[in-house]
Amino acid sequence: MKTQRKHGFTLVELMTVVLIMGILMAIGVPALMSFRATAVSNGTRTLANTLTLARQYAITQRTWTRVIFSLQTVGQEKSYNTYCIAALTNNALWVWGQVGNWESLPHGAAFGNTDMPQGSLETLRTENRNYGAGTRRYAYIEFKPSGGGNPPVGNFGTVSVYEGTRDGDGEIHYTSTQNRADVFYDTLVGRIRIRRP
Repeated sequence: MKTQRKHGFTLVELMTVVLIMGILMAIGVPALMSFRATAVSNGTRTLANTLTLARQYAITQRTWTRVIFSLQTVGQEKSYNTYCIAALTNNALWVWGQVGNWESLPHGAAFGNTDMPQGSLETLRTENRNYGAGTRRYAYIEFKPSGGGNPPVGNFGTVSVYEGTRDGDGEIHYTSTQNRADVFYDTLVGRIRIRRP
């Protein structure tokens, strides 16, 4: 007499699937969690490179140079997320012009604002100025033609990049105040360093 086989999975097959899913989760979850940390690290490295480029531009062109940070959301300039290099184009009238395009931090990263424990853009020099697209509020880091910086307070400055996302209205939501990296610059010698707390 023939035995009829019942349709379904054996206990061994189910345990094998559970084991495979566990292995995939063990590999996938840490990789997903490090994605945000990567955005903060990449944003910090890019900002440090931009500051170095602005300093080199100041030395080679023998002019004052700034890295400006938008504090207002207007068009492509997103507050606490965009920055560009500007240079003094007319010394007599103190007129500044944009040298490059607006750059943005990667998705998942944002500059610190006044709610953050350290490295807020408001601790830098700020002003209302027209850099070519209308008068807006900006924070900036300034380099002299010698390559030294123009300090906001003391001889050092810090800009922090935090883990954060932007919603549809342009508001930044910081997802972690612990996951941050700082771009630290010495205005006397122009040295730029990255540090993770």
